[in-house]
Amino acid sequence: MTPRAGWAVKLFTEVMDPGSVALVAANGDALRLSWSSDGGANGSLLRLGVWLNYTGWSGDGGPPLCNMGLEPCLGMPDALHQAIAAGTALVLNPGEERRWQLRVDSVGRG
Repeated sequence: MTPRAGWAVKLFTEVMDPGSVALVAANGDALRLSWSSDGGANGSLLRLGVWLNYTGWSGDGGPPLCNMGLEPCLGMPDALHQAIAAGTALVLNPGEERRWQLRVDSVGRG
């Protein structure tokens, strides 16, 4: 992929609760994200969002960025009104709580 391709996109997995992903470098070093939730009365909607920005978005009007992000998400897409319309948002009833845990581990193998 060309780093300065001029596009950005956010991809989402299906529901993954619990979930775990790892980025592994060529030398074997890895960064692992793991998460789980309490599930709640209506289950959980935890997914993984993968943000790929190849100079297609800046967010602050400045120069376009080149970055990537791994983001545990409570719905998709990011716009709440769109996620509610699609039935993919985690919506809480008044007084309802949800809890989740995120763990980040770095593993050096290189």
